[in-house]
Amino acid sequence: MKNKEELHFFLPRRVRKLLQYEAKQLPMMDLQKVGCLDMVSMVSKEASVGTTDAHQLLPDLRAQKLRNQIATQYNLTADQVCVGNDTAALLDTIFRSFLDDAEQKVLAFGPVNATLHQLIRLHGVELELKSLEPDGQLPLFDIETLSDLHRIIYIENPNQIKGTVISSFDVVDLVTQFDGIVVVDESAIDYAEEESLITLVEACPNLIILRSFSNAWGLAALQVGYALGSPMLIEVLEAIQLPFRVNTFAQEGATKALYVGDKKERIVAKVKIEKQKLLTALSTIDVVKRVIDTHLNTLLIEVASPQELVQYLYEEEGIAVLDTSAEIPSTVRITVGTELDNLRIVKALEQMHYNQSKTHHLWKMTSQFFRRASSLLGFFK
Repeated sequence: MKNKEELHFFLPRRVRKLLQYEAKQLPMMDLQKVGCLDMVSMVSKEASVGTTDAHQLLPDLRAQKLRNQIATQYNLTADQVCVGNDTAALLDTIFRSFLDDAEQKVLAFGPVNATLHQLIRLHGVELELKSLEPDGQLPLFDIETLSDLHRIIYIENPNQIKGTVISSFDVVDLVTQFDGIVVVDESAIDYAEEESLITLVEACPNLIILRSFSNAWGLAALQVGYALGSPMLIEVLEAIQLPFRVNTFAQEGATKALYVGDKKERIVAKVKIEKQKLLTALSTIDVVKRVIDTHLNTLLIEVASPQELVQYLYEEEGIAVLDTSAEIPSTVRITVGTELDNLRIVKALEQMHYNQSKTHHLWKMTSQFFRRASSLLGFFK
């Protein structure tokens, strides 16, 4: 897919019609101004008690200021940026843009996060899931010939379960050989040492990079993500997205974060320090058999009973961790938090061992009591 003509024939018919309709309408910024004026005239001062005048207005329809700032960050243009409600909503938009038949396939490399499985069920298409190699790389020799039914290839980099980083060369091979859309989710790439693939956006018109403010920027509450790609792909995503999908507060917060040049770097550096301290502490706990480092803000711990540990931490301590034993045997994923958060989970795991030892001791004493009682009863018989 090298140009707009090839993209036109690739798109579902309903999307082609939508793009034709959009081209006949007023510029979106003009529509927004009309909407804002109408909204202001309909809202009385009494109805807006507790807010500022600015909050009576509708959000920037296309988050233009934020898009401009993101484009500047990566030496791109604003028409190469699409902003949405984090990467899950953007991936949903990508599916709605390029999938329209139950027989069409999405190729992904597992283990993958639960969001992808949910979107596959929602859109009623087929997921072809290939397992990553033991070293976390793409199984390129295991990929059969891709057919016209394969519309999207989805890659997490780093993989959000295993925490491994995919080789850039392997991704480039897929992008250049595939006629469909390749989506690379780089939500947590900032914690890895490897470079992002954003520099390939210019050369690869079928590549879409997903990024998020929820990880390294420390702004998960805003739920702001963005897609980077060729102008022709971004035009499609913009046409499919719902209006006003990112509220004013989220746009302002994300834009301000970009103005602070070293904010992300300071957060990443702090997380890496806390991660190393947590890794060391977890390695000394008896219930933890092994600690596995990742290229994310997470650690994997190998334990005897993952389900029991997850349930104990949630019910007894109010701490949520992820059971990853279905993908990686006997493992649980822990997200690195603040220093206090990390101390809490370490103490909770130490307490879990103590409680298990105490329960085992109580059970042993109870068993001994019943054995002695049984022997005594046998004597009196």
